[in-house]
Amino acid sequence: RALGPLRAAHAAAQDIAESGDLAIRIPVGRPDEVGLLARTMNSMLERLQGAQARLSRTLEQQRRFTADASHELRTPLTALRGDIDFLRDQDPPAEERKTILDEMTVASERMGRMAEGLLSLARLDAGAHAERSAVDIRELLDQILDESETLHITARARNAATQGDPDSLRSIFSNLVENGRRYGGNVSVSMDTDDSEIVVRVSDDGPGI
Repeated sequence: RALGPLRAAHAAAQDIAESGDLAIRIPVGRPDEVGLLARTMNSMLERLQGAQARLSRTLEQQRRFTADASHELRTPLTALRGDIDFLRDQDPPAEERKTILDEMTVASERMGRMAEGLLSLARLDAGAHAERSAVDIRELLDQILDESETLHITARARNAATQGDPDSLRSIFSNLVENGRRYGGNVSVSMDTDDSEIVVRVSDDGPGI
């Protein structure tokens, strides 16, 4: 009778070791030292099970991200290879050559931004944090927009500023504006404040991505 709970705990622990199933729990049994040991081990198993679930979700997110990034990189790479092959095999007029070179520049810049994004995510996964400083959102948006694009700012948002990483914020807004230009047509950007937040909206008149 004294060793029975220990044998049950041993059997449960052996099942966990052999199957790797952290959902198995050790019978608590009597409210004595053996029961206290079982409760402590069950608490440990519960925390390990939670950590395993979080790790599985993270790995699945990484797999999906890798697949998405590979798909996104494949498009500009294919375009670059096609343009290079065309220039190698053909001798197009100067105007057509300029158009092709402009397309190659756009594709290479897109891949550069993707690579920077991947590096940023890798640094975040490694625990590195970007330097935060005061950022003038209005000034940052003015640098991104073309002369033909207007930034609409409400009166209460004219002097709005925040703390953040200027390079990351510029990358985010540039990506949104570029998507609007590429898939939407006319791009409209507005800036407002909502309680303690700065709200930036990028709109377009197209069918969407």
